[in-house]
Amino acid sequence: MLMSSTDSLSRLVNLYLLLINSKSPLTLTEITSQVGGFPESHEARRQAFERAKRDLRTLGLPITTTRSSFNGTDAYYVETPSQTRLAPSLSLDEALALSGAMACVRFGQETALESARKLGCVFDGEMVELASVPRLPKVVQLFQAINASEQVSFFYSDKQRLVVPYGVVFRWGNWYLVGKETNSKIVKSFRVDLIQHEVIRTESHFLRDETVDVASAIPTRRLALVEGDLSVVSIEFASELKVFVQDKFLELDNVHENAGKTSCTVKVGAPSALLATILEFGDKFRVVGPVEIRQDLVSKLNLARQAQHKAIDSLAVIDPQVLSQTIIPDYDTDLESKRRSAETVITQFKRVMALLAWLQRNPRTTTKEIANLFDIKPAAVGTLLERVACCGLPPFSPESLIDIIVDGEQIISEISDQFGVGLTLNYDDLFVIALSAKLVLTTGGFEGREFLESALQKIFETYDFSLDFDDSLVINFMGQRNFADIRVAIDSRLQISFDYFAESRAAVSRRQVDPYLLFSAGEYWYLRAFCHISEGVRSFRLDRIDSLEILDTEITRPPTQEDVTLSAFSLDSDDFREGNLTVVGCKPGKSWRLELVPYKALGIVDSSGNELFLINVASRKWLANLVAGAAGDVVVAWPKIQVESCVSDLDAIYERFSIN
Repeated sequence: MLMSSTDSLSRLVNLYLLLINSKSPLTLTEITSQVGGFPESHEARRQAFERAKRDLRTLGLPITTTRSSFNGTDAYYVETPSQTRLAPSLSLDEALALSGAMACVRFGQETALESARKLGCVFDGEMVELASVPRLPKVVQLFQAINASEQVSFFYSDKQRLVVPYGVVFRWGNWYLVGKETNSKIVKSFRVDLIQHEVIRTESHFLRDETVDVASAIPTRRLALVEGDLSVVSIEFASELKVFVQDKFLELDNVHENAGKTSCTVKVGAPSALLATILEFGDKFRVVGPVEIRQDLVSKLNLARQAQHKAIDSLAVIDPQVLSQTIIPDYDTDLESKRRSAETVITQFKRVMALLAWLQRNPRTTTKEIANLFDIKPAAVGTLLERVACCGLPPFSPESLIDIIVDGEQIISEISDQFGVGLTLNYDDLFVIALSAKLVLTTGGFEGREFLESALQKIFETYDFSLDFDDSLVINFMGQRNFADIRVAIDSRLQISFDYFAESRAAVSRRQVDPYLLFSAGEYWYLRAFCHISEGVRSFRLDRIDSLEILDTEITRPPTQEDVTLSAFSLDSDDFREGNLTVVGCKPGKSWRLELVPYKALGIVDSSGNELFLINVASRKWLANLVAGAAGDVVVAWPKIQVESCVSDLDAIYERFSIN
């Protein structure tokens, strides 16, 4: 019985199942005659198969081409069949633990859960993101080289480097490679986003130096990172900020206090990191000397200022009517229906394979449950499952088809290991899984730890992932002070009070809050809590909290799901979701500066070559600091009122620096 359906989704599902279940290589003729649904003419049939093969390889299926032993023509087989059997090997408890861990992490603009979905691991519960880190493709490439014990070559500071890579570290909101140049005995760190051009993996292997401690290769304070000789810098700040300023430096020397101001000297290894500190504390902090460091800071601010002034001219290449009538409504209105209408066969195929792997572990379910878990309209679930039930393996007789019965709202299935295979993982997925597991296992309080660890063991063994990521993948967020006490208060459902430095007002005030959740984003830890002073749910950075006290009072306002559904927009303002839609321009390759800000790429380039992105902004000061700290990499491009206000703010910051 030949499967003759011309349905492209069914054809792709059948082809995938045929290849991963075949015990020997198959020729094009054998494949197309067994699967069916391919064009009649040989050339059209070959082109259709090549497209399908390319799609499956893109999805991670390791298809290898060989020569048929019968007629000498090309034949195709799956090189590592064990990788296509990973999904059925995970138990229900392991799948739940893996999806729970992955649901806690956002990697760039996507949830890490996307990787777990390939194995049919779908999270069913309240989505609470505990961490958010930027996605940089070069980090994954470096991690792959570390796992393979291969040296890497790249350009850094306009010089080609041949490096023995020991590990990657996320610290201060940036990714770093820790390694040793082959002509040096000194362990160095390289900021990954500053690596120029491509990372090249060489065929030269190395033996790991067990004396290298990746975790301690980069100091815990950004300003202590040695870029050259240590610099002695004179600073002055409002005395009320002393405990917060002290967190930024290793030590305050020659301290003098007078009239509410503190002056001192500090040793700084990375003067370039001073700019972010100064912007954070506003006009209550200044660098007194030396002159060359002040000039360097002023120069960086001037780059941002000049770029923003130039951005006014870029408005001429942006059609305001297009932005206001096309782009912005698209951002605010029903994106869901538009996304579904443009859904590709590949997207549908990925959903089907994840669904089959999930159904194998959950043979009794409902239309409503599938609709909720797999992002399908309830009315479309039955139709989709009927299409899937027509798929299977040659000869496509009843016993060789996928067994799914739809009885009203009830769904009964019996998915064998042949069909519940899910999708194969690529190295990006493996890295994200390792990253997510590292975060949730080290922050504590994760339920199902033993099942997560057994799932990880199965995954890494299947993919020959030999790297001990406890040593070579280091994740560190700043602001650990008071972490343990806050965790106690959250678990005990007790209120806490503390002094808090608010960047928006550059002032310290006493707060009393109902603590809900600890989470990390960018480079810092945050507390999500209901503030009784401002009478709203806020996010408080832990390194800005001082004099914390656990009260005897139980929390009076339990959190809602919305309270713990986090957004980078809620970090330093009351509610960025009620802000102003703003277009910003990034230099090519610099969009990583927006990784922790929900954005939409517009596909437009301005007259300066900047790529344009749409973001939502409620805090004018936050936007000015973003642009100022980017030193010309980011500018505000639209609307005109936002461009003009940012120009004004940058001029004021620059003038303050220049005078001081």
